[in-house]
Amino acid sequence: MKFFKRKVVLDPGTAHAYEPSEWRGALVVVKTGWIELETRSGVRRTFVAGDMVWLAGLPLRLFRNPGPKAALLEASTRGKPVS
Repeated sequence: MKFFKRKVVLDPGTAHAYEPSEWRGALVVVKTGWIELETRSGVRRTFVAGDMVWLAGLPLRLFRNPGPKAALLEASTRGKPVS
């Protein structure tokens, strides 16, 4: 089976709107820095370098990088590329 990877960089102080189709079936690893995932109700959870996140079924609104340096996310899927 073939796996596909995509890297996403979040600059310090920036946010990225969550689009479910963009992350469908992806296992996301925080490679460097840290991120906050914010739900539609405003709840935030922090993930740091080395953490893995499965986003399926989560009511997310956005990713945010509150840190002083860029955060690198790597999304891996099997069978088809992540958009």
